[in-house]
Amino acid sequence: MMRWVILLTTALALPAVAFAQRGAGMIELPALGLFDFTEGTVEAWVQFDFDPRGWKEDGGVYQWRGRWFTFEAPETATDLGAQVVIEYGLKNHGRLGRIEPGCNWRTAFIVDGQKVPHPLLPACTEIEPGTWHHFAITWHDARVIRAYIDGELAQEMEFPYAIARPVPAVARVVIGHPEVSSFNRIAIDDLRVSSVARPRDALGFHQAPLQPDPNTLLLLDFEDIQERDGQRLVRPAVMARADADEAYAIRGGRIIAGKAAQGFALTTSEAGEAQ
Repeated sequence: MMRWVILLTTALALPAVAFAQRGAGMIELPALGLFDFTEGTVEAWVQFDFDPRGWKEDGGVYQWRGRWFTFEAPETATDLGAQVVIEYGLKNHGRLGRIEPGCNWRTAFIVDGQKVPHPLLPACTEIEPGTWHHFAITWHDARVIRAYIDGELAQEMEFPYAIARPVPAVARVVIGHPEVSSFNRIAIDDLRVSSVARPRDALGFHQAPLQPDPNTLLLLDFEDIQERDGQRLVRPAVMARADADEAYAIRGGRIIAGKAAQGFALTTSEAGEAQ
């Protein structure tokens, strides 16, 4: 049986926008023990801080405005590296003058330095800004991947080859997108990573807050936040690694009213503010 640890936390009664730091919101956690390429689930309650209908505005080919999860194994002299990202954005012009308007959800896999065809591009233009929606990615057998929005299957695809590979000790999970601050206009609550590809009925689209179970590797609910030596720290509600740190630094972003209690906005600006 997988060993798992639930860290009991006490919710802090904070105002809707209690903390604000400059810069893009980011939290880094160890990936070893929290992520597996063969099977898993990543899900969260997500809120757009931009209007998906804005793709009608002329802003270039891609206007990615929301990345909330990245797995990253850096390239080394003996390893070509790997990356998995979940992000959302606006796209109003295709290559070579072809018009492809819309708001897309992109899940990208790069394994051993090689890009796997991106399978997931369900439209999200009907999602209103400021509303919470449950997003989930599941994969199993290192090939079959599914995407769900509010419990409904949005897309399913089988990769042309297996993506299984080891997770190195230096790999990390990044919540946020540190390279982009002004465009990462998205907020999350109750991020949960699981060791299994959850079937639809086991996803948390009917839960707020998301609940831990024996398959939960990580549950980040933003309820236990503390200040220490001038640094803001968040303690995960569940952390499957017994040797991991108790809390992790929050860089930038804002603590806001979440789907259940508190959430994490990945930009310091309020909706509608100029960046």
